[in-house]
Amino acid sequence: MKNYFHIILGSLLLLLACNNEEKEKATHTSMAESDTFNAIDEALVKEMKAQAFNSRLDIEHVKSLFAYKNVKQIGDSNSFSSSKFNRLTTDEYYAAFQDTSEYLYEPEFNGAYYYSDQGEWNGFRRYIFVKLNEDCCTYYYYNIYDKTGKLIDSFIIEGSGGDGGWSISMDGTILNDSTVTRTVVECESDEVSKSNSEVCDSIITLFKILPSGKLNETQIFKATSTKK
Repeated sequence: MKNYFHIILGSLLLLLACNNEEKEKATHTSMAESDTFNAIDEALVKEMKAQAFNSRLDIEHVKSLFAYKNVKQIGDSNSFSSSKFNRLTTDEYYAAFQDTSEYLYEPEFNGAYYYSDQGEWNGFRRYIFVKLNEDCCTYYYYNIYDKTGKLIDSFIIEGSGGDGGWSISMDGTILNDSTVTRTVVECESDEVSKSNSEVCDSIITLFKILPSGKLNETQIFKATSTKK
């Protein structure tokens, strides 16, 4: 009887050992496949970022695509509506923004649009694009390019939106071809406490285009207020 018991016990231990070995093989295989997919993803992201960085805006192609020219103030008379503006294709988006940190463009959900051709200044082309973020916001980007279509600098001149107790309002004024002021009011409401207070930061920034095409950014006013 003891010998029979030992035989059964040995068989069970052997079976368990085989199962563990198969599980370890499956785990190693799964990890290897995961590493392979991660490597492919990283390579694809790297390639897409390189393409975005090396893209150039086709100055001649975009001339007829903007709805406005030389906008001085963005307001009700020239407000954005997606149905009235030309949307950038994927290739056009990467050529316009040349952003290596943002490699995924989804036109149907977070589209970008041709807004205004601000003309040439000191050899640089200036354009305003609208970018939508369906989760919260609409932003107007003021982009500066050299004659080859390379993006030199960029800032958000106008915008609005909010989400979950947070809101932002950005109003830009174009003073001349190289100078812009922007007022930002950003608020955060306290939805947890019973006070329902709202803290808002107000900031006025002066943007100056330098002879190099780069932007000089100076904060000229900042204040914090609490509303109840």
